[in-house]
Amino acid sequence: MLVQELSELGIPLEDQFTVKDKAETDTKLDRIITELEYLKNGQNALYDELKKELDELKSLVILGRKTWRQLFVGKMAEWAATDLIAKPLLTKIMEIMGDDYVSLLGS
Repeated sequence: MLVQELSELGIPLEDQFTVKDKAETDTKLDRIITELEYLKNGQNALYDELKKELDELKSLVILGRKTWRQLFVGKMAEWAATDLIAKPLLTKIMEIMGDDYVSLLGS
């Protein structure tokens, strides 16, 4: 039933996260949340919003790797473009996510 629904939505099944991939991604997102915790001091609303978005990303792995990656990179680009996070922190976040993400910075 779920496979059929995913297929109807156009989500390729061969691109899905494995259980191991999901666990690794969750761990990386948790590390990013830890990096953002410095925002709590004096900027609770900003920290809470960023944490909420990262927690939401954990539940969206159902979209498949390619779509999820595009969504993640889009969020990072939005945060950078609106100065929600400084470039050094963005670089750290991309390093946590891995080499494929670091190359997207164009640095």
